[in-house]
Amino acid sequence: MYLGTPDYSAPEQAEGRDDDRSDLYALGVILMNWWRGARPFRGRTALAVLAQHANAPPQPVGTDVPLSVQNVITRCLAKNQGMR
Repeated sequence: MYLGTPDYSAPEQAEGRDDDRSDLYALGVILMNWWRGARPFRGRTALAVLAQHANAPPQPVGTDVPLSVQNVITRCLAKNQGMR
């Protein structure tokens, strides 16, 4: 059983290995949505979005976003929990 919102789910949540760092990932999705006006991954189905969270690199934040904010978002969206 999976609990959560696919658009904001960290890669490890699909495997049931979530912890506080999963919340940092969701924060990265929120920040990207706020700065870019779009979430880092989009798909036709929830499964497609979850697969992208697990395997695909996120869309670039954008050069119009301050470098410090880009760095925070990039770190929050790290696939590896230990890198967040």
